[in-house]
Amino acid sequence: MKLRFKVPLLSVGILLSATLALGALMLLLLRENVETEVRLRARTFLDALAVRATADMASGRIDALDQMVSNLAEHNLDQLDVRFVQVLSPERRVVAHTRQFEYGTIASDPFSVEATAVNRQILREAFRDGQQILLVSRPLVTQIGNHPGVRWGTLVTGIGLDRLQRVLARTLIGVIGAVLLATVLAAALLVVVLNAQIIEPLRELTGAAASYGRGNLGTRASVRGKDEITLLGATFNRMADTVESHTRNLESQILERTRELQTANQLLAEANARLRELATTDGLTGLYNFRHFEATLRTETLRADRLKAPLSLMAIDVDHFKEFNDAHGHPSGDLALQRLAGLLRGRLRSGDVICRTGGEEFAVILPGTPLEAAVGLSESLRDHVQHLTLKNDQGIEVGTMTISIGVASYPGSAMDAAGLIKAADSALYRAKEGGRNRVEAAPRSAPPEEERS
Repeated sequence: MKLRFKVPLLSVGILLSATLALGALMLLLLRENVETEVRLRARTFLDALAVRATADMASGRIDALDQMVSNLAEHNLDQLDVRFVQVLSPERRVVAHTRQFEYGTIASDPFSVEATAVNRQILREAFRDGQQILLVSRPLVTQIGNHPGVRWGTLVTGIGLDRLQRVLARTLIGVIGAVLLATVLAAALLVVVLNAQIIEPLRELTGAAASYGRGNLGTRASVRGKDEITLLGATFNRMADTVESHTRNLESQILERTRELQTANQLLAEANARLRELATTDGLTGLYNFRHFEATLRTETLRADRLKAPLSLMAIDVDHFKEFNDAHGHPSGDLALQRLAGLLRGRLRSGDVICRTGGEEFAVILPGTPLEAAVGLSESLRDHVQHLTLKNDQGIEVGTMTISIGVASYPGSAMDAAGLIKAADSALYRAKEGGRNRVEAAPRSAPPEEERS
């Protein structure tokens, strides 16, 4: 027997046996139970719709969502006392409504404003269009594993209370006029039957929907009997199966995209590191390039000022390198420069900055090194270079090479980085003018006027 037949028959049988005094008590109990049933029905109705609505909102299927709500409007919702159903975006825009003319508008009524602002369900009685209705909201939230839930929108419905009022009024007249013989047992039986046939099944279904809404995707409603509540529970279970399948697929896609993103980030970091290395490194010798030389020298002069520490600079030039290239070829010249770079790396400290500043020109920044020590180090490097045996790319010896070095110090030879470069270049020029394969030191610059005074 259908539910809509069960409740009237049970009510008539019980009301015929109720007394006038206990009838009034029964009326209060009936009102409470019917109101509870309406609230539970509203929650259950929204929870059932929310399963499909959440999936459509999360997947961006607004057309499917609107079609679902439109299909509801084509059914006789008055049997469930449903006056309207609407779906609101987080900005309170109506993305679906049983009244098509509401689509796309901004819901500005106080209930919609509050419903979209809080993360919980709201039930409130209101008076709209000359009718007393129960407004019910439900947040559309998905939750994956232990991650925080994502709020996609808000589902709102209005349940008419006018039939409830009419039923209560007719019941009151019947109690006063005709139901004089009702008994305590009949009233108690009504409560038991209503709870067993309606309230408890609805409460179980509501609990299952609430548990599912909290992210327990394996939750299913208990299905017993053949009435409408059982049909609603079966429908909920089918929609829950669909959403769980979609959710599992979404989790798998998210994990796959996360792994891809991590791999891309790692490759990007490696590429950035390689670009930084290429921006500051000479491709042939592996030494720092001229750009890095200029920036480092400015930094080291500032540090020398701050620490009151000496700083020296070597300007190195390979003697007669053009003639070497012409005689033995550019590949042999490249091998000679690489051999010289290796010697410089091997003979200098790890804190010294070795740079290739031109074709056959090199510079070495010597932090914490005074001019005299830099000159001695330069002599040692010059001597080692002239004893190097050079070979071409076939391993055949092609002779030797020599270098000329100009040495300057800061602040003894210059007062800034540009002056230090100029002083070292001038000393290098004197070394080459003096016959090459020699070291020249820059003279000490004149102190400022305030120092001489």
